Amino acid sequence: MNKKFGIVAILLLMGAVVMVSGCTGKSEVEKVNEQAQRDLEISGETYNYYEENGTARGGCYITNNGNVTYEVIVGSIEIFDKNGNIISEESMTYVEPIKPGETVFMDRFKVAEALPNGVSARVDISGASIRER
Repeated sequence: MNKKFGIVAILLLMGAVVMVSGCTGKSEVEKVNEQAQRDLEISGETYNYYEENGTARGGCYITNNGNVTYEVIVGSIEIFDKNGNIISEESMTYVEPIKPGETVFMDRFKVAEALPNGVSARVDISGASIRER
């Protein structure tokens, strides 16, 4: 009986180790997204409201400090009022290759709702896809 209990205990322990190690492993997508967050530098975020036609637009610079070409970049945009309060959060996608060492100005993000009291923006990268060789 004790021998069976010992074998069962060892098997349960081995199963637990396999389950835990499998759950903590990262997928390739997660690894690329983490790499993109390290490689891609955001600067010069802007948000402008155009009173004459009631529209708004924002932009930012994206610099690729890594050693791979990024194809599609996804992230989020936060719009702030003059007091620094977040008044809107939206997703963004940039779909053009950015080569290592290259800086591009992404002026394409438009907001769903033009916010007259918006004065600034912050962009965060959540992930990207890389060009396969």
